[in-house]
Amino acid sequence: MSKNKSFGKPGGGMGGFNPAALQKQVEELQKKMLETQQQLENEFTTATVGGGMVTVTMNGHQKITAIKVSADAIKESADDPTLLEDLIMSAVNECHERSQTMASERMRAVTGGLGAGFPGLG
Repeated sequence: MSKNKSFGKPGGGMGGFNPAALQKQVEELQKKMLETQQQLENEFTTATVGGGMVTVTMNGHQKITAIKVSADAIKESADDPTLLEDLIMSAVNECHERSQTMASERMRAVTGGLGAGFPGLG
């Protein structure tokens, strides 16, 4: 039988472990993460390639919100559409990478890096 009468009581026994306080911290973290996810919908990143021929804009949810193709890009790719295709693909990939980095940085600021290795947490 345990001689520790404070075991399991708040502030005693298990090194002061308080499950209710931990639950509250988890709920606060979840709330902050949700707020950050909602904010990312209205934060944008842009990538421009080909000396301004193609520009892609994407929000923090990795949704493309705009693609601009210059008249010069269209003229130069009239005989070879692969040029324009490559420019668009390059701009989309670069913008996607920037958007993911932005979202990761925002979430890391909320979690303090807590979720490293856990999808959606860091």
